[in-house]
Amino acid sequence: MAASTKPLTATPCSTSCSSALPNTATKLNPSRGTQQTAQPQQSIVPAVADSAKQAALAQAQHFENDEAAAVAFIQQNEFADARLKAAQYVHSEPMLEQLYQAMRNADRRVAKLMQTRLDAIRHQSAVASKAQTCIARAQALIQLPSLMPNQVAQLDRDWQSAGAATPVLQESYQAVRTQLAQRLAAQAGLQRAVIDARVRLQRLIENIEGIDTLAPDELARQSAQIEAELAQHRASPEAPSLPQPLLTELTNQQQRLAGLQLAHEQRFAARMARQQALTDWEAADDQLDVDSLHRNWRALPAPDDAVLQARFDTLIARVGRSSGLSANASPVLPALRPQASADQQRQFSSALDAMEQALQDGLLHAAADQDKLLRSNDLKALRPAPAQATRLGVARAELSRLQDWAKWGGNVSREELIKAVEDLAGQNLPVTELAKKVGSSRERWRALDTASGAAPKNLWERFDSVCTTAYAPAAAHFKQLAEQRQENAGKARMLIAELVKYADDHKLSATVDADPDPDSSSFDWKGIAAYCQQYSQAWHQVGPLDRKEKRTLQAEFDCALRRLMGPLTQQRQHESAQREKLIAEVTRLDPDQRSSVDQLRALQERWQQHARSLPLDRHEEQALWQRFRSACDAVFAKRKASSDAADAERRQNLQAKEALCGTLEATGQGGPDTDAGSLAAALHDATAAWNRIGPVPRTAERQIEQRHQVAVAALQAKIDAVKRAAAQAQANVLRDKIMLCQQLEAALQQPVERNWADSWQALPAMRSPWEAAMRNRFDAALRALQAGDADYVRTLQDNQTPLAQQLLRLEIVCGLASPAALSGERLKMQVEVLQSSLKSGQREMSREQLLQDLFSLPAQADAQTTSRMTAVMNTVNGSEPGN
Repeated sequence: MAASTKPLTATPCSTSCSSALPNTATKLNPSRGTQQTAQPQQSIVPAVADSAKQAALAQAQHFENDEAAAVAFIQQNEFADARLKAAQYVHSEPMLEQLYQAMRNADRRVAKLMQTRLDAIRHQSAVASKAQTCIARAQALIQLPSLMPNQVAQLDRDWQSAGAATPVLQESYQAVRTQLAQRLAAQAGLQRAVIDARVRLQRLIENIEGIDTLAPDELARQSAQIEAELAQHRASPEAPSLPQPLLTELTNQQQRLAGLQLAHEQRFAARMARQQALTDWEAADDQLDVDSLHRNWRALPAPDDAVLQARFDTLIARVGRSSGLSANASPVLPALRPQASADQQRQFSSALDAMEQALQDGLLHAAADQDKLLRSNDLKALRPAPAQATRLGVARAELSRLQDWAKWGGNVSREELIKAVEDLAGQNLPVTELAKKVGSSRERWRALDTASGAAPKNLWERFDSVCTTAYAPAAAHFKQLAEQRQENAGKARMLIAELVKYADDHKLSATVDADPDPDSSSFDWKGIAAYCQQYSQAWHQVGPLDRKEKRTLQAEFDCALRRLMGPLTQQRQHESAQREKLIAEVTRLDPDQRSSVDQLRALQERWQQHARSLPLDRHEEQALWQRFRSACDAVFAKRKASSDAADAERRQNLQAKEALCGTLEATGQGGPDTDAGSLAAALHDATAAWNRIGPVPRTAERQIEQRHQVAVAALQAKIDAVKRAAAQAQANVLRDKIMLCQQLEAALQQPVERNWADSWQALPAMRSPWEAAMRNRFDAALRALQAGDADYVRTLQDNQTPLAQQLLRLEIVCGLASPAALSGERLKMQVEVLQSSLKSGQREMSREQLLQDLFSLPAQADAQTTSRMTAVMNTVNGSEPGN
């Protein structure tokens, strides 16, 4: 911590001072039994600390223009409030970073303040960077020859996602964005003007082809006006934004209009000439004859106009009646007057009849079709009769009247259609449905044009305007889709180029000549597989493409991908064969071998290595893995079966050991009359049986072992107790028989009336050889008593010294204390005992043998000697093995 580096000469540490106060400034009040603090020393230390803190807080307020000094002060000061106050003056990113690194483990408040300011600075920097990028993109868009609305829309979205930029950057962006809006508005206005000019050009062409009553001068004027407007539009700076199909259509229409103008002038001049001739002839019909009229009429230009032909036929009929000729009489030679065939005459009559019938039935459309059919015939060749000409004129007049009515009704329908299209803008329809509705509305408009005639120009312009406005979202959407298809095509070409470059860099071809060897191959097959998968996914994510380009690009991508997939497929086949070998090795494992688990784990590790080096196809990899795992599971299943059998055997062993422990426990809890030999034999048999039983489950091994040990210990304790009881009983009998012998030997000097033989028989027999030794001593004393043998009495007296020596020797051997008067003799006896134990080849007598010799020696003994002999006897019986 930075605060811990402050020199020791600074303000005393409050922690150390407060920890020392209880030892120096507290005392116990005897009267109350409570602690009282010495007031003078307690008040001095907090006052000093508070003074230092106030000084540090005051100093922390003077770093407004010196961040380096503030950072140094914070790193050295120990007061958290002072550090936090000084941290308020640190604002630059380097100083913030330095102070954050120094305080992040020392002062959480200062570190959090530094982190917050650093995050704010970095966020503002990121926002500024994004804003600068958006401004640069906007400036680049201004320089583009053709600006797309979706580009500006995407720019606006990116600007909104950038965050709150500074006012300067916002002002710069708004200035550039205004220029972009102006360009978009100019482009939209230019496209609207070009579309309007195209509409006027189309209507002019339709007028020329239809009514054909427009004067050539007026036609030339309107054509020149449209040409000038189009030339001005093409010279506009925003002309590159015009759709190429629109420009192509305008060019075709201009060329078509130029061709129609010449034909129109010729037809108009011919019509005017014939009209003027008919007017002159009709004014002077009394001075004309039929032949001259026919010659002059044929000499004029011949436009296809049935009305003029009907006027001429009427004039001929009037002149013929005035001259007395038939209306159909004509002096012209047949060769000079082309005549129509009978089929044409029948077709003309049928068409005229059908036209009249359609007019009568109110079928205006059918009547118009028949009129077109009639107009396609050559009336000069047909030369219809005056009655037919009259019928044709009446029918056409009726058709014109009905067409006027139909035109009026069509205009009403068009108004309704315009209103329906205007309502589309507020319905928020999906783009596809909107496009379908606008298209169907245009189809209905064209149907009305066919049925009711051409619409007025202003009405058409209104309809076209509302259709264009309603279709604008769909047009923008479809344009965006087209642009996206172009972008997707560029992405697809980039993917293909990257695939080809990757294959060239790794020197891969569609086939591999040599067999792949994964151990010595220098190819990163896993990387190649991942690369192929990545680019296959990227190809599917490219998006829709143009139908014309999709097939070509798909073929190029497949060809480039095959250069990688060919070698990869062969390598995967090799890897698949390696996996098959691993599966075969697993199936050949012997589950009963102890090393099978290690071998299986090694094979699993090899499988993982192969899987990491080159993943196979997902379905093939899954199938092989399932087979490999099934083989491994089979090995484990067999081992589990063997383990289950072993577990069953262990459980049986556990039951056997539990039964054996129960037997030991029951034997150890037997009655007091149990023989030690039988108990020892039972313990020996149980131990042998325990050793023959196999292992038990590990979970119960410790518990059964403890139970067995406890049972064995209890039985052994029982055996030891029985042995001790038997030894004690023997010791008691021995003591009684020794006392009987001593009493009998004392009776040699002071006779006592007693049946000594019965007293001996009343005592239990002892184990051999004690019984024989004590019997010999008793019998010898009894014979001496019965015989009154004085020599035996002297023998008893003479044996006192050997008895004392033998008793002293036993005390030394048993480690018992001897009387103080015998210390000298005991020391000599100890030396003799030591020397005799060191002699080689000489076997040392046991304590029991020494005790037997001591008790079988007939000698007089006083009370002290008898007490010493009893102590020796108790010691030997309690420690001698076998007792």
